[in-house]
Amino acid sequence: MKKRTFKSVTLLAVAIVFLVSGVFLKAFPVMQNAKAQSSSVTVINFEGKDTLTFFAYGNAKIATDQSSAIEGKKSIKVTNRKSIWDSLAIDVKDVLKRGKTWVISSYIKHVGKKPIAFSITALYDDGKGLKYVQLGEKIVMPSKWEKIAVKWKPTLKNPSNLIIAIHPTVDKTTAYNVDSIQVMTEETYLSQAIIYKDTFENNTTNWRPRGEGVKIKLDNSKFHEGNESLYVSGRTAFWHGAKIPIIKYVVPGKRYKFSIWVYHTSMDLKRFSILVQRKMADEAQYRYDWITSKEVAGDGWEEISGSYVVPDNGKIEELEFYIESPDPTLSFWVDDFTISDTMKLQQPNYSLPSLKEKYKNDFKVGVAIGYGELINSIDKQFIKKHFNSITPGNEMKPESLLRGPDKYDFTIADAFVEFATKNNISIRGHTLVWHNQTPDWFFKDSNGNFLKKDELLKRLKKHIYTVVGRYKGKIYAWDVVNEAIDETQPDGYRRSNWYKICGPEYIEKAFIWAHEADPQAKLFYNDYNTEVPQKRMFIYNMIKNMKSKGIPIHGVGLQCHINVDSPSVEEIEETIKLFSTIPGLEIQITELDMSFYQWGSSVYYVEPSREMLLRQAKKYYELFNLFRKYKKIIKSVTFWGLKDDYSWLRGVFNKPDFPLLFDEYYDGKPAFWALIDYSVIPQNINLPAPPAIPKLNTKK
Repeated sequence: MKKRTFKSVTLLAVAIVFLVSGVFLKAFPVMQNAKAQSSSVTVINFEGKDTLTFFAYGNAKIATDQSSAIEGKKSIKVTNRKSIWDSLAIDVKDVLKRGKTWVISSYIKHVGKKPIAFSITALYDDGKGLKYVQLGEKIVMPSKWEKIAVKWKPTLKNPSNLIIAIHPTVDKTTAYNVDSIQVMTEETYLSQAIIYKDTFENNTTNWRPRGEGVKIKLDNSKFHEGNESLYVSGRTAFWHGAKIPIIKYVVPGKRYKFSIWVYHTSMDLKRFSILVQRKMADEAQYRYDWITSKEVAGDGWEEISGSYVVPDNGKIEELEFYIESPDPTLSFWVDDFTISDTMKLQQPNYSLPSLKEKYKNDFKVGVAIGYGELINSIDKQFIKKHFNSITPGNEMKPESLLRGPDKYDFTIADAFVEFATKNNISIRGHTLVWHNQTPDWFFKDSNGNFLKKDELLKRLKKHIYTVVGRYKGKIYAWDVVNEAIDETQPDGYRRSNWYKICGPEYIEKAFIWAHEADPQAKLFYNDYNTEVPQKRMFIYNMIKNMKSKGIPIHGVGLQCHINVDSPSVEEIEETIKLFSTIPGLEIQITELDMSFYQWGSSVYYVEPSREMLLRQAKKYYELFNLFRKYKKIIKSVTFWGLKDDYSWLRGVFNKPDFPLLFDEYYDGKPAFWALIDYSVIPQNINLPAPPAIPKLNTKK
């Protein structure tokens, strides 16, 4: 797979979408220690004033435990277990009404010696027998209170029974405690995170037109909710739109979710982008931070949402959110704009075992990050705990460093090196030579004509000397040349501007000059789809030929942008086997992620199904077993992104994707646990048949 070809200093969209029915298979975080604030919230804390019936389900026994509680003085201990269904349950038949989406959460603590997968499951009798819906699943560490939370929108019509069971997914015997069960509507849940909201009901005081001639006004002909929206018209340029100052609502160094609903009447799909414009006190120019883009169909309201880290590396004088469209004359409506602080909804799972410690005797475990992660304290903590290598995802590519011929801005690149050095983390440089994200002017003279071969090579040499020389002794490895092979060409070389002007010679020259600039740095050729036989043979022959000439190439980077279905682990091993036959060649896995989608797939996952999560976990487990098998030549494995909502794949497929180890709430997915201890991963998709629901008369 190819990487993104756009600059992304800020972070990709955070999609929060709701399950209509069926299974929501990951822990959904809820406000820590939240209190009941309205009639839409029910709290069961076992302190003697609970309003819902709770009871022992199956053969379990339950008792009040005053020795351990997440809040208050009491919790419920569940014992006498011989089945996964031997558990604590609550009667929710009179609470979970149809037509609403509900959040159900609970704290759990168990006495097992290993992590245990727990589920929240709805069980009901619809007149045709007892059925269940597994709403969510979370792997819980031993001897520690952890929260599992799920969403569900019931579609049942007057079931005779409806209960929620809180139980281990596989474990049949371990005793555990339950405390602080919460049931709330999604509206209540979401309101806890919102720090600013504009519904445009009789008020546009904070919004302004963006661009000369642009007009904004309240309009009651179109609205997402309520009775009015904001109509934006008079646009004559792509950047024209509507804007709002946000500096008084946000804090530097924190991440926020921005959401806005959009409507237009065109017959075609129209792309909209949301961005932030900022003015720093020590800079004369404005900066424009892209948040996300989305194609929106006409005659229907659609939400555009994404996350943004407010910079903390200087004083901000102005900060404005705005929305625009590449169609310069398109008029549109916006409604229900919100700024949310998602940290009000959850706490990162800092107690997870360290990934880098697990593999400290095998290879480096790295992560590709953007500048946004370097200015977010939570991201930095996660990086330091789990990874001992970092790769700047975009910030060392030519277009990120160059401001013009012989004009460089190393501010952000320096920040990566400083962070890595300060925290004893290795850093890979990515990338010196690439056909993408290199400015067009780099290949041309001052008159706009393409340079001659000698002139371009001279410019390339100076660039490599400047960049590699600056970080000599600090960056231990460089992706010197990136994606220069195209297996559809007779000679295997991509017909890039580099090739058209210089032929394949630029590849060898780049390695020679990088070695001259830093003789101690490891130099890699890096590419994707290396599992394709034709492509890997072209790469193999190129590297072998360079080695025979004495060209200083030390390794090959296998990007490993794969998906759950393909390539197979066996195909990846064939690639590793082939390159391991080149004496002295090191292999690094440089850009690992595992998409839920194949290229061109029409499948759309609103949320990851349990089946897909478990399939992904199994393949990650098999992959790392393979990497360990070849650890004498595989010296580093780098993930292309910290967590799912940061992944470049969400921008590529324009739909939710879940390719990494951590979810958007900083919790370990089954894929993470598969790399820590595969034995804790449930192996079966379906649960066994549940026991009958007892008659419920009194609260226990």
